[in-house]
Amino acid sequence: MSEIKKTKEIYSFTIEVEQEVEKTEVKKEGEEEIKVTKKIKENVPHQVIIKQPSRREIEEAEMEYSIEMSKCIKAGIVTKAMLLKKYADSGGVLAEEEAKGLIKLHARVAEIEMDLEKIYMKKKQTKADKDKISKLLEEYAEVRKEALDVETAYSSLFNHTADVKAQNKTILWFMLHTSFYRIGEEDELIPLFKGESFEEKKEDYYKKDEEGHVVFDKVKLKLPSLVSFWYFSENASKEDMKLFDDKLEEGEY
Repeated sequence: MSEIKKTKEIYSFTIEVEQEVEKTEVKKEGEEEIKVTKKIKENVPHQVIIKQPSRREIEEAEMEYSIEMSKCIKAGIVTKAMLLKKYADSGGVLAEEEAKGLIKLHARVAEIEMDLEKIYMKKKQTKADKDKISKLLEEYAEVRKEALDVETAYSSLFNHTADVKAQNKTILWFMLHTSFYRIGEEDELIPLFKGESFEEKKEDYYKKDEEGHVVFDKVKLKLPSLVSFWYFSENASKEDMKLFDDKLEEGEY
């Protein structure tokens, strides 16, 4: 089984990249056939793949989130909770009721995460445990969406909080570790960003952004949006990703 077939993916799409390829023509000179090979430029399809992260990769990304949060707080950058408490107590740009409502939503998110962690830590999960996980995940998605809707309306207020900076770092981590492509009909999956560690991949990302790269240049705007949508949507299906991608192409986002 080829590598591409074994890879679980979140989403994939195809781009055309102009490349120099070799074309061989057979010419007849009298009774003799002569093969002539020449190089020409033509568009070659490249399949860009966002790979489904493994459990280990998800844990590493969560660790990156925690590290970034800690660094931001030590640097004096406030968290969403701190900012919300400030506005709930004193009023301001964010309405008092909305501020208090967001505090409750974030508190509920934290409670759900703790409840899920307790169940996941069990060596054996009963049917009741699995049913509870399903209900908690459903509520988790609803509560996060409700909080995100309010935060989106006041995006400028939250853009510089520790939470958002940590989220952005985590999204970058996922993008750098899950982005691959393959050329034409080849089976080989090529990492879009080279390197073993996050720092090495990040350096390669900056290098490609500054110096250019035939594949990256065509996806540099779309890819972060797709990974962000997957990250915030939790259980987005391929159909959801395709619908979002179509809207990106149409300029709706």
